[in-house]
Order: sequence, then C-alpha cells, then structure tokens
Amino acid sequence: NHDWWWRARDGNQNGLLEHGTSPLGDSFYVGTKMAAKDDSSMDNSPVHDEATLDTRSWTLDCEDVGLNSLLALDGEMLAKIAEALGKETDAARLTKQADELKERIRQRLWNESRQVFANRLWSGEFVRSLAPTSFYPLLCGAATPDQAAAMVKLLHDPRKFGGTWLLPSVSRDDPAFPDNVYWRGRIWPPLNYLTYGGLKRQGEDAAATQLADDTARLFAAAWV
Repeated sequence: NHDWWWRARDGNQNGLLEHGTSPLGDSFYVGTKMAAKDDSSMDNSPVHDEATLDTRSWTLDCEDVGLNSLLALDGEMLAKIAEALGKETDAARLTKQADELKERIRQRLWNESRQVFANRLWSGEFVRSLAPTSFYPLLCGAATPDQAAAMVKLLHDPRKFGGTWLLPSVSRDDPAFPDNVYWRGRIWPPLNYLTYGGLKRQGEDAAATQLADDTARLFAAAWV
C-alpha cells in the first residue's frame, strides 16, 4: 500500500507526491478535480482551490505537505516493522526513502518568506491557504528546530491558528474561513490529534498540552 503512492501519485516525477484520482469506473466525480480532492479526505479544503487536475498523470498539479509528511512517517514506521521482522533489505529501503522525502519536505515545501510549510504548485508558487496539515512536518521529523519554532508561533497567532478554539481547518485570515463548511473553517479532531503528535515529537510539550486541553474543552462542551 505504501509503495502504491509512489507509483500512482507523483505526477511530475520529482519525488514529492500529490493527491489524485482515476478516470475509471462510474462513481461520483470520477475523473474530476473533486475526486482528486476527495483523495485527501479534506474534500473542500481551500488548500486545493488553486490546484488543477493534470489528466496525463491524473494528479493535482500541487504537492501536498500533509500527504508527503504522512507518507514520510508511514515509511519510517514501516521500516521499524520490517526491522523487527528481520526484513533488513526492506527496512533499509524504506528508511532511505523516508529520509529523502523528509529532506525534500524540509527544502522544497518550506516557504521562507512566510516562514511556514505550505502546499506548492508545480509552477513553483506556494498555495496561499494554510491548513493544520502545515504542522505535519513536525510529526514526521522533517522540520528543523527553526522551522518548528516558526510553526509554533502560528499556533499561537490569533490571526492564523490561535484564538479561543484550536485548530481551525484553515487559518483565520483566509477568505474561506467564514464559510464554516466542512474543511473551510470548522475544527476536526484528526487535524488536532496529528498536530498534537507533531508538537510532542518536536519537544514542544507546553504547546501540545495547550492544544490537547483546548480540544478536550471543545468536545466536552457538546455533552454539557
């Protein structure tokens, strides 16, 4: 399953992966950009608004920071499993692949001018919209200490991801935030959980605790 992503979701063959789809079948949205967006489980997220569907590769023309970070983590964990099973060749291959992907995330999905990890179009331009997936390089261990520190600032910035409730599914200053529909502003537990894991891995325990406490308050409120 891990290897399938590398075969099917690197539309421009540069080692960074994109979400995509297939023209086969007769399901909803088959062969459309919407189907490719659904591939992310964040179907109407504004981080996909600027992308287009490349019908040669059937991927979006946009490298997704969340997807690449999760696959880097997936490869790292699979390597540990392979090692425990005595599959040394597989472990070495997966480790090398994951390490190389982390380096590409660190170098090519970091927007220096904004001091943030972001999706990047094949044109080289960074996508304007930011989601909590921008924190996922912390989860896979791709972020440098300086990059992680810059991301933590965004966590506390009330114009971005800070504020009364954490974490909005798009930054608060994004034009899509007021839509408050699915992934355009609303808060989703999986995004909070994965961001929490990244903060813990990076050693940002105070920020992780704040996020966990805020999340617990938010969801407990529904039962009061």
